[in-house]
Parts: sequence; structure tokens; C-alpha cells
Amino acid sequence: MTTPARTLLQTTSGVSPVLLSEEDFPADTAIALMDNSDFGCIKQEDGSWKDLSSDALILIQEVPSGAFARVVRDDDPFESLLYRKIACGQWSLIGAELKDRSVHVSVLVQSEYKAQPRPSDKRVEVNYHAVRLAHLLNCEAEVRDPLEPAATAIDNEKLTIRYCFPDCLLPERQVRMRPANKPEKRKTRKELADMIANDLRTKLKDLQKTGKTLLHDCKPVNFDDIVLLSVVFNSQGTMQPRLAVVSKSSIAWDADKHTLVSL
Repeated sequence: MTTPARTLLQTTSGVSPVLLSEEDFPADTAIALMDNSDFGCIKQEDGSWKDLSSDALILIQEVPSGAFARVVRDDDPFESLLYRKIACGQWSLIGAELKDRSVHVSVLVQSEYKAQPRPSDKRVEVNYHAVRLAHLLNCEAEVRDPLEPAATAIDNEKLTIRYCFPDCLLPERQVRMRPANKPEKRKTRKELADMIANDLRTKLKDLQKTGKTLLHDCKPVNFDDIVLLSVVFNSQGTMQPRLAVVSKSSIAWDADKHTLVSL
């Protein structure tokens, strides 16, 4: 049975790219050329690169600019990240593939809130796998494991929801994460997602009343098109939703041919 090509998440143009060298890629990273199933290689555990057609080892430095690398992720709401070679030894992040979803989405870029960082063992990211916020509020969609605690490592009674969009300042709001003196009674995954959906919808409505709007690629963002990727708990007293909007994608990864194809 042929595995269908998976849809990739397109990152926003004009954003500083995430650059990697070949040495930064983990084992099992696959490299391919667009619409070219004759070329492909994969990184081995020992750091070498094997040609997929001949099993011969290749020199990664000889891979031409414009090639694409697919990095599988197990610790992220994305199944994989996609990089493109832009120069010798430099690869730029250009997109991602959502786990178990074929929806086309584009990331709403934010800066990371870094004040008062949590200890490393208390930093948590709760994944929501691109659930549409409007569908949650309309009971047209459900989160996975809705009754499970959202973040067992987070014991704050109250937290502030922060959005750090570069050109749009949304007000902060403090919310209650559990009853006072009851650290065991934390918000569930559904309660957290619903809280974020209501908070963002209200803030965007209030923003419109001032004559302003949240923009993405120079276009107004419609709340109905926003999806929740995850919620990040990296700072003391703060949580930061990672968001995206529904959009079109022009490329996809063909898992059978280990190559990138045009849609």
C-alpha cells in the first residue's frame, strides 16, 4: 500500500531562518531533491551518510544547494521539520509536518518569552496537534485525552497567558490553573485549550474595536482559521500558546520515495 505524501507546514517568509549545519542533523535525517526520486541519502548512527539507492557512503559536502533535509522529531507537535540547503554547510528551516494531520497551516510567529525561566525539569510543552480553536468553542472538535491533566509538572495556582507577536501587542491575562490549596486538581487538557480559545477570541475582538488587527503575511487573521499547536510553560508564572493559521502548502514529503514533491 502506498503511503500518501504528507502535507508540510510552511513557515512565514521574512522571518529569520533557523540555520543548521550537517553535523547538527540527528541520525535518520533524510536528504532529497525536489521531484527527484533518483537522489536520496540518510544519516547513519555513526554520522556518515548512505546513498539510498546504492547503500554507498557519500560526502555530504557534495550535496547541492537547494536540497531538502527532513528531520524526524519525537518531542514536538511536528512529526518532522524540513530544511533547505542555502550554502555550504548551512541549512534553513522552511517548514514542518504535523503529526497525524494533513491540514495546511502556517505558523504565527512569536518571540519566546524568556523572563524568569523555569528550571529545565519544570519546562513543559503541552501538544495539541493543530486543533482549530473555533471548532473547540463550537463543540465541533475535541482535543486528545481531554480529561487528562494538562501539565502535571506545573503546580502554579495562577498563570499569565502571554502572546509575543512582533507587530501586535495583546494584553496579558492572569488565569487560575487550580483551586487554592488543591495542587492535585489541575486544569485538564480540554479546560486549558478552551481557556486559551476564549481568551484569544476576546482579545482579538477587543483589538478590532481599536481599529487594529493581528496580521499574518500582511493579511488580517481570522479567529476561525487559528489552530493551537501547543502551550509552552518555559517561564515562571507564564504560559505561551503556539499558534498557526490554516493556509495552502505547495510541497509535500513522499514517504515511499523519500523525496519532496510539488502539489
